[in-house]
Amino acid sequence: MRIRQVSLLLCVLLLMVASACSNRSNPENTSQPVGKVDQTKTVPPEPITLKVYGNNATVIEFSNKFINGPIHEKFPNISFEFVNGQSPEQLLAANQFPDLGFFPDNEIIDALHLKIPADLTPFMKKYNLNFDQYTKEAQDYASLFSEVSDQKQGLYGLPFLLEHKLMYYNQDIFDKFGVPYPTDRMTWSQVISTATKLTREDGGTQYKGVQPGPLELIAPNSTHLLPNINPTTGKADVDNPAWKEAFTFISRIYSIPGNGPNLKANLFKQSKDFLKEKNIAMLPWWGLALETTAKTADFRWDVVSYPSRDSDKKIDGLSGQLLFVSNTSKHKDEAFQIIQYMSSSMDVQKEVAKSANGLPVLKIPDVDKLFGSDIPGLKGKNTAGIFKVDYDKRNKANYYDGLVANVVNDYFLKYLAGEMDANTALRSAQAEADRQLAAAKEK
Repeated sequence: MRIRQVSLLLCVLLLMVASACSNRSNPENTSQPVGKVDQTKTVPPEPITLKVYGNNATVIEFSNKFINGPIHEKFPNISFEFVNGQSPEQLLAANQFPDLGFFPDNEIIDALHLKIPADLTPFMKKYNLNFDQYTKEAQDYASLFSEVSDQKQGLYGLPFLLEHKLMYYNQDIFDKFGVPYPTDRMTWSQVISTATKLTREDGGTQYKGVQPGPLELIAPNSTHLLPNINPTTGKADVDNPAWKEAFTFISRIYSIPGNGPNLKANLFKQSKDFLKEKNIAMLPWWGLALETTAKTADFRWDVVSYPSRDSDKKIDGLSGQLLFVSNTSKHKDEAFQIIQYMSSSMDVQKEVAKSANGLPVLKIPDVDKLFGSDIPGLKGKNTAGIFKVDYDKRNKANYYDGLVANVVNDYFLKYLAGEMDANTALRSAQAEADRQLAAAKEK
């Protein structure tokens, strides 16, 4: 996944070290972060080492600085060893899977299929973790993975941060063509209407009104909300009116004369085009590009909330990152206390907000004012617009979702390239997905 920057890491470390020092100098200070337990009663005095899993370099760096710093001060008998560079399958085969770690949602599904994460429900009860302390979006996100593969119903990860979406726009292009700036809570129809006014060639440059990105990103008919697999038959469920509407909707955007994508096979390139080519007026995109834009954009820009569906004014539910405890761990209690602290410490979650690398999972007062405050380039930007949206709830996760989504995306690109119509593309995707599903289930 794509999150976590060095600024977040350093800020969290400095803040928490300062907080720890303050608590030591003031024995009367007995305040506890939300969800924190009395460590003198729950952590055994024997020294232990917990292994931490994470294959994302920035997550590892964050974990290393944070866990080996302020958390080690709070749990002095616990030391940490980071494990990366090996697949979960390799680690399991060697009986060396770590005790705890980070999983983005595209990895936790595979991990659940391998029965790696432990059900955290009994630990939440034992250590008095109140699930209601989390935002509704964070609760919904963590609950997505309660039933994956043949795992029993449970909670297999605590939310750490949520990946948000927003719409970037180039103010210079709007000014050049005398078009009013976009506003928060626009629908996709309003965005398309505005894009039509901005899509034109001028001075040898082809300006594009809006580039909506890859299939998985577009809100009106999100891949997280559309059916992928029929829960009764276990077969693919993509040759249907809902998916056809999604294909034709996206085609409506790209069919604006002059607004087609440069590279049909690489729709992920558009965020770089927005910054480098400076010919895209509006870019609905992931929030992870916010800090990079703030640091590198050499033109006037701002953001508004992500476009919503016309039908109900909602956008797709959020992705994010979960903290898990391994089923193979011999120190599940200690591992849970570590992830409980990282998930439910108000200090940690405020740092997540200030870094703008993700949405915090706790209910933080005035979070819209706090968001991005550690990034100088975001001063004066409309980051509060990120919070002016209504999120839909995503479909429950299925182990084979990724397989079907990849097949659909392949035929979506064929459709965009004009190689086949929507009906043929979806009929072909259905047949190919069923073939691959059958093969996968035989393994």
